[in-house]
Parts: sequence; C-alpha cells; structure tokens
Amino acid sequence: RRSPRDIEAAIWSAWGSHPDQAVERRLEMATRAIAREDYARARRLLDPLVEAFPDWPEPRNKRATLSYLEGRDAECFEDIGQVLRLEPRHFGAICGFAQVCLRRGEREAALTAFEVALGIHPHLDGVRAAVEDLRETLALSLH
Repeated sequence: RRSPRDIEAAIWSAWGSHPDQAVERRLEMATRAIAREDYARARRLLDPLVEAFPDWPEPRNKRATLSYLEGRDAECFEDIGQVLRLEPRHFGAICGFAQVCLRRGEREAALTAFEVALGIHPHLDGVRAAVEDLRETLALSLH
C-alpha cells in the first residue's frame, strides 16, 4: 500500500514528465534555478517551454511560481488559469492561487482555494493548517 506522500510524488513526477528527455531536463533545470533564486535563468528556460508546449501544464505552473516569487501577480494568475484549464486537479496551482490571494489580502478567496486543494489532495498538512488559521481569523474578523 502506497502512502499519500508516495502518491503525491508520483503525481508530481507525472506532471513533470515529457516524452522528450531533453525537454524534461530543461524543466528540471528551471526548477533548480528557481530553488537557487536564479530567476533570470529560470525565465529563460521556462518561457520557451511554455511557447513550445502550450498543452503541457507543468512549465506554466513553474512559471507561475516564478512570477509569484518575482511579485508579478497578474502573470502568475494568467499562468495558473491556463494550468487549471489544462489540469483542473492541479492542487499545486490551486495552492499557488491561494498564496497570491493571501499576499493581496484576499483571505476569503485564499480560504476557498485552499479548501478546493484539500478536496483534491486531503493530505496537504500545511494547507490544512492554513485553512484552520484562515477560518479562525475570518471568524474573529466577523465579530
């Protein structure tokens, strides 16, 4: 029996896979560049991937992450919208949407998005904690 963590890893692996190994490696390089905070390199790698493979959601999701980190919320939202059009169950993109909402002070929208993500992937412990905190904060603000 597989653990929720193993299943999540398999999902991320499937989302990041591509029939062309060189293309897949470019996505991995972009992901590593984001982790190293080399955002210019990440964008140089991701923009051509998104252009060349418009129906592959994961390069768009990584570019949304990059845009979030760069404070480019409009671009982040645009990419998240495209990711979710291609893969409506992409809990990572939904959580990314929630994070941008939080940064913008849109707590109700963030809560809704996090709840949707939990409906897809109920083992996101950090998201569950965020939902509990948001529910408490929003309840307090109503009183």
